[in-house]
Amino acid sequence: QVNAFALPGGKIGVYTGLMEVATNQDQLAAVIGHEVGHVIAEHGNERMSSSALINIGMEVTNQLLQTNQIATSHLIMAGLGLGVQVGVQLPFGRTHETEADLIGLELMARGGFDPRESMTLWENMAKVSGDNRQPELLSTHPLPATRISNLSNNMDNAMLFYNAATTKPNCS
Repeated sequence: QVNAFALPGGKIGVYTGLMEVATNQDQLAAVIGHEVGHVIAEHGNERMSSSALINIGMEVTNQLLQTNQIATSHLIMAGLGLGVQVGVQLPFGRTHETEADLIGLELMARGGFDPRESMTLWENMAKVSGDNRQPELLSTHPLPATRISNLSNNMDNAMLFYNAATTKPNCS
């Protein structure tokens, strides 16, 4: 599987399938930096808090509809559920992914890994997925092209950190 993840408590996992997409140490550093970014930004906690609030709001709304015996309450709840997912949860997820990309970009650069390779990683990811992607609006993750654009827009700052790094790792 071509994936990586960060667990609550700071544990990070990288599936072996990702090793075929991240073709060098710098690209792997982009992946690990991204996952560390999720941990640093406490995205897991934010997701849990957001989910709890959404669930409470949906339950309160459902109870109000039931109490007032609204005949179309099931349709209203279905519409609200879809609206919350597309209008709140998915954009929230994309925001987390972008934030983790940018934190990871800085971390890898400070560690002496070439930040330009983060863009190559996403080019590789785009090739692997081909046209099998859903529209960004319906995804928790930005499209590779969006990620590349965001990384490119932040590359000048990352290159300052990379050029200032006193050591350049040589993982073999």
